Amino acid sequence: MKIYCVVVHVAYCGLLPFAATSHHIEQVAFMQRRFYVMVNHAVTVLRLPSIILTLWGIWINSGRLFKVINGFERLRLDNFHTLSEAKRHEILKRNDLLIWLKLATAMSLMVMFYVRIFLFVRNPSFPLILLAVYFGFLESLTIFNMNFFFCGICYVNCALRYVKAEIMESTPSNSIPWKTHHLSKILERICHLTRELIGIFQWQLLAIMLADMVALVSLFFNIIIWWYTSVEPLKLPLLLVTLQASFINIGEIFLTAFVCSDTKKCWKSIRQLLFESAARRAISNDNMEQKDLELFSLKMCVYQDNTNICGFFDLDMRTAFNFLQATAINLILLVQFDLKTS
Repeated sequence: MKIYCVVVHVAYCGLLPFAATSHHIEQVAFMQRRFYVMVNHAVTVLRLPSIILTLWGIWINSGRLFKVINGFERLRLDNFHTLSEAKRHEILKRNDLLIWLKLATAMSLMVMFYVRIFLFVRNPSFPLILLAVYFGFLESLTIFNMNFFFCGICYVNCALRYVKAEIMESTPSNSIPWKTHHLSKILERICHLTRELIGIFQWQLLAIMLADMVALVSLFFNIIIWWYTSVEPLKLPLLLVTLQASFINIGEIFLTAFVCSDTKKCWKSIRQLLFESAARRAISNDNMEQKDLELFSLKMCVYQDNTNICGFFDLDMRTAFNFLQATAINLILLVQFDLKTS
């Protein structure tokens, strides 16, 4: 993986001056007007922080990432074999569906990216094709990194659902203090691994979302200007194809945010169940040893509630909607600026 990062970093730094100054970018700018050419150049350069942070994160934290994944796998093997086969199959099937959906959106985004570039130009030259491959290379890196994070969050979601299923399948006869304490320790371990996972990807996610915002603003801006200045019916399919790529990109961000939100919701419901169970039995139990155990489990639940499971960059549905709102605001400002200067 580190060799991969070195190759990509060298390729990016070597080709960035060519991509940023190449006259071929003018071919994909609307009407080859200077303002639109500047927008395309700005998008090319502003993706630099995203790529550098992505490479840096993969290079530095590759060992931590594998430890986190191995930690979740060890939790699954050591603690969740008591669940019924049907329940395990249901949880894993849902997890596989989320991962396949993410891969499908990633592949469709790549396909639409190339379709969009080649539809803008009638007779693409060889340097322009190389430039398109270069940008596709950068998109592949972003997708590669986001899929790592997405799979990690799916591991978290799967582990939390195992814990919740353990609680739901517990009968009054086997719902004894040691089981509550054991599940509290598992939940604490899941929270620790999740914070490790977010710590690995938080700056990369922030950079990737900012780069996506820049790209989406530029894309929608070109579409709006194109819509107002071109009324040819034959260009409508191309406009729809370009919009489809934008919505796929937005959908990918919202899919990741949905899994994060679902994970946090599941975590809070588990914590509440353990909290209520420990509090109820700690009050009614006369055995001091078991009562101390329940109170210790209760403290663990309270501690987990005061700990931010998502680290510095809290990605959830609220963040995704704020991202969409910021994109719309920047797009409106850019369109107003163009209308005043044109």
